[in-house]
Amino acid sequence: MRFISKNWPLYIMLLLVVAYFILFKYIPLLGSVIAFKDYNIFEGFIKSKWVGFDWFVTLYKQPQFMKIFKNTLVVSFYQVAFSFPAPIILALLLNEVRKFAYKRSVQTIVYLPHFLSWALVFGMAYMMFSPQTGLVNQVLGHFEIGPKGELVEIPSGQLVCLRE
Repeated sequence: MRFISKNWPLYIMLLLVVAYFILFKYIPLLGSVIAFKDYNIFEGFIKSKWVGFDWFVTLYKQPQFMKIFKNTLVVSFYQVAFSFPAPIILALLLNEVRKFAYKRSVQTIVYLPHFLSWALVFGMAYMMFSPQTGLVNQVLGHFEIGPKGELVEIPSGQLVCLRE
């Protein structure tokens, strides 16, 4: 007991951390009950009708479910395969660059999407790789290489979804 009274400021700091986790991590978990209810915003969690696994059965019976599930797995794989090691590799490579201006330019280009809306970033990428009017395909046309439509289609388009 003497230890607690002696170190009370530490316990107050600990109390703030515990309150944060309860308020922002555990209480929101109660909202997952919506998946098992026919939720009505006016009736709330408690008064909404319990439907059990009906929403999940409806989801699994959809004809597009397997395609959506496969796309989710592919994007998740790309996320792990490319988004995890890429920043580390880029940081190591940029660390070796001696020209300060070049290093700052590359960093600016790489960080720019983090400050823009992802809808805008995707729109810019789509316009750059568009088969008819895209900058990349026009440059390829000057080298007598035909337009590449697959740059904006699935599965190549899944790589654009990678974020972080």
